[in-house]
Amino acid sequence: MVTKVFIDGAAGTTGLEIRERLTPRRELELTVLDEARRKDASARADALNSANVVILCLPDDAAREAVALISNPQVRVLDPSTAHRVAEGWVFGFPELEHKRRAELRQAMRVTNPGCYSTGFLSKTYLGIWLAHTGFGLPFAIYLLRSYIAGLPKDLIESAQVDGANDFKIFMRIILPLSFPALASFAIFQFLWVWNDLLVAMVFLGTEPDKTVLTYKLNSLLGSRGGNWEILTASAFITIIVPLIVFFSLQRYFVRGLLAGSVKGG
Repeated sequence: MVTKVFIDGAAGTTGLEIRERLTPRRELELTVLDEARRKDASARADALNSANVVILCLPDDAAREAVALISNPQVRVLDPSTAHRVAEGWVFGFPELEHKRRAELRQAMRVTNPGCYSTGFLSKTYLGIWLAHTGFGLPFAIYLLRSYIAGLPKDLIESAQVDGANDFKIFMRIILPLSFPALASFAIFQFLWVWNDLLVAMVFLGTEPDKTVLTYKLNSLLGSRGGNWEILTASAFITIIVPLIVFFSLQRYFVRGLLAGSVKGG
């Protein structure tokens, strides 16, 4: 069975790319309007109502106008604009959002897609949570390292410049080795934040059994009425073993890194 597809707004950048990708598909039949017919409301209405699937690559107002022209209830509409994001009868095209969303999308006749391109490629992936924690940790990293590097003796840098060292060599041979205490302090803090995180992990990874983190497993042991406290405390003790190993292995740098830049000339 051939599925008829009409791309309203096929002359735009996104429409052209979608058309190019769908053209080789033999199970799809693309409805194409020439320049004159694209501006004819009756011709657009015929194309919209005769298609099985309509993809709207239009601004919000034009998308609302196109949907108003559809009178055939059997036409499935995909709208990547924001015109129908919260409209009644439309399903948000983000299958990673919740478990039942995939089933809803299979049956939905009106789908509002989150943008003209996929924005869910980071959802339910460890890459997404890594990027999130990197963004959260950058402000503290910049503040800590800037304060520490600013307190390094300038005579060392000037001597290296006199010897002909460029900025990259100065950074790699002098600045970076001397900044290890600050890096170690930041590594401890960042590791603890990531290790103890629950909220960000649930947002980006969800609650699927194969992707849940240790803090979620620990939280699931605590019911609404408590219970199994001996298992909960034993599990909590096990979870702090790794942070303790990290802390004790880097503790000699911890205080030096925290005091970075707090005393002039230190």
